[in-house]
Amino acid sequence: MGFPRFKSKKCYPQTYTTYNINNSIRIDHQRRKIRIPKVGWVNYRDNRMISNPIKHITIGKTATHKYFVSVKVVCDVEIPPKKAVLNSEDIAGFDMSTTHFLIDEHTQYENPRFYREEEKRLKKHHRELSRKKERSKNRKKARLKLAGVYEKINNRKHDWLHKITHDLSERHDAVILEDLNIKGMQQFNSGLSKSITLDFSWYQFRVYLYYKMYWKGKHFVLIDRFSPSSKLCSICGQINNDLKLNDRVWTCKHCGTTHHRDINAVDNITGEGIRILQEEIGIMVIATTDDHDTSTVGTTGSHASEEDVRPSTNTRQSSLKEESTSL
Repeated sequence: MGFPRFKSKKCYPQTYTTYNINNSIRIDHQRRKIRIPKVGWVNYRDNRMISNPIKHITIGKTATHKYFVSVKVVCDVEIPPKKAVLNSEDIAGFDMSTTHFLIDEHTQYENPRFYREEEKRLKKHHRELSRKKERSKNRKKARLKLAGVYEKINNRKHDWLHKITHDLSERHDAVILEDLNIKGMQQFNSGLSKSITLDFSWYQFRVYLYYKMYWKGKHFVLIDRFSPSSKLCSICGQINNDLKLNDRVWTCKHCGTTHHRDINAVDNITGEGIRILQEEIGIMVIATTDDHDTSTVGTTGSHASEEDVRPSTNTRQSSLKEESTSL
């Protein structure tokens, strides 16, 4: 195993875990206090009632000198059975875009750009920190200011991710996404790496959405990253190998259909996801028709929510007209 590695005081977050042995960890909800072994009773702010047995707690200190305690309890959660029959209108397939984050045929979720909004402030605080003398009080103050900006970005990002994943899990019975190569996309120098890792976390979004759909007995499907969703014509199935990243609107040489790049990708992603649901998972999908909607099976609409993460509704024609503003 080698020599033990000790945690550095400069590494954040600093955490340690302690287990509940002989009822050594207790919570007094009336006084809002928690008893921590070898520390004693400590005040805490939380209105949630914990009645299940406590297994262990993890105490952490952030870079801004804030303390948090994570309580792990033992409880039985009844997961509702997954639905055997799905309505095609309740299946949503989305294409990821750095400009709009998520896009389907009728709606789009805008990229919040949390990091880019604070990028100038971060550069300023980094310069101020680099000019301070080592181990001085002024350097500690500058470090706290810089850590506060990073903490604000992370808090806003995680709050937005929880809201949008909750909205999607409540609205749809199945969500279909593409398994993107995040590490490969980070190698682009066109600002794409900042959008998918700093403005929003694509992997964290998938993790949140997966467990929320699973808890509600719904389906979360990832299609293969090598599936030609953008190059494949959703009408005739012809693959356009000459398609470039800058080509936002293209015409199929085989059938002559003009495609919007993102909308065509959504149709192919949704169709592949429905095939996986039917053939691999064994879910029966019922196609429905709408008098006011002529979309095919595999396309879906989404209604606006009352939350701050509500998508902006756009028709297919308006998306084609505004293509010049997309990536």
